[in-house]
Amino acid sequence: MSRDARIASFVDLERYPIDNPDSPQGRSFVNRMREQLRTGGLCQLPGFLTEEAVTKLIREADSVEPQAYFGLTEATPYFNNPDPACATDHPRNTRTRRDLGLIASDLMADDCELKALYEWPPLRSFLSSILSQGRLYTLDDPYQKHCFTVMPQGAGHNWHFDDANFTVTLMLRKPAEGGDFECVPNLRTARDENYPGVREVLNGRRDNVQVISFEPGTLMIFRGRYSLHRVSPVTSPWSRVIAIFQYSTEPGWTGTPLTNELVFGPRVAISRSPSTTGRP
Repeated sequence: MSRDARIASFVDLERYPIDNPDSPQGRSFVNRMREQLRTGGLCQLPGFLTEEAVTKLIREADSVEPQAYFGLTEATPYFNNPDPACATDHPRNTRTRRDLGLIASDLMADDCELKALYEWPPLRSFLSSILSQGRLYTLDDPYQKHCFTVMPQGAGHNWHFDDANFTVTLMLRKPAEGGDFECVPNLRTARDENYPGVREVLNGRRDNVQVISFEPGTLMIFRGRYSLHRVSPVTSPWSRVIAIFQYSTEPGWTGTPLTNELVFGPRVAISRSPSTTGRP
């Protein structure tokens, strides 16, 4: 079996015909997902991966989990340094807890299944179609392109906005309790940071917080640049594990050395390469 055929067997293509986008079923499916993303800022594909695929990817994640980097323990929603121009209780100076471990792409085997799925052309074509961003390219960055995130008991992810235009995640292991994805859709815009609204959420107001649950095997595409979001602390004995895929609208994209060292640890500093600016 070829690599592409093997990866195709990982996906429920009867339910999600991303390998045949020009068929009537494929066009209808893409249009539904595009509208869901446009109106809600995210779309979910439950059962996108087969149980066999989830099992294989969890096995890969477990094999490298001891190398996960738990570095940054708290951060503002903007991941900025303290801003002396703002009050101490301003969102730009308000940090919340962050405990997730990140497993960089370069720690995985070159023939791993996660990489094969990340590079699978039908997946990129589907994402390009629903995001309406033109062609998508895999990253040249050796660390960021396909990652695992691990949240053991007690861990969570701080309230934050994303820099990237979109994020693609695959739920692989869901804890029995906690570890919920929470978001406040469209809390800010390109013209208005809405700091008062952000402060209310940071202070515990939950009127507009949406709690989104998804099961192992779910693919989620999320526009997090304008939606404040977090993962609540995991309260069960086993960890929450997801895979994250990043793509770019330009070929050859790499992250900055500073970002990679902050996210993946000091070890990446010894293998720094020239980077280009921009966002995936």
